[in-house]
Amino acid sequence: MGGALGVVACWAGCLTHLDYHGVMEPSRATVARTRFFLLVAVRSACLMLAGFGGYLMFDNLWRVAFDVLRLTVEDSGNWNRYTVFDSVARFFSFMVPVAFAYVLWRMSPRLVRAVAPDPEFVCPNCGYPLKGLRSPASCPECGQVLVP
Repeated sequence: MGGALGVVACWAGCLTHLDYHGVMEPSRATVARTRFFLLVAVRSACLMLAGFGGYLMFDNLWRVAFDVLRLTVEDSGNWNRYTVFDSVARFFSFMVPVAFAYVLWRMSPRLVRAVAPDPEFVCPNCGYPLKGLRSPASCPECGQVLVP
């Protein structure tokens, strides 16, 4: 699964960083489509992780119940520290994928914005960043006339 997300991230990175000089910068629509696709992919992975955690929870719930039943019937209640810890640890093992899925779900917009950032507004001639200018009619670096 991690390899597939890496391929998607590489593909999205190629879409959003075609050229560092502003010659072939992607449009906002391309960036929005890429972000949507990545967000769906990351959140789908989160849902799969949470589903796996749910499977672990119910599977281990039955195992813990059978351990308790076995200890009370067969061993006449001979509880030791290892048996109790093993049963409790086995039951709470579902929390690892669920916690990771929750953190990944909450951080997915930031991750998507990091992989597919907004296109930079740069001069097509020299690559000078024009982000802070109020009305860039021409590039302050090279004098290139910019079309709004």
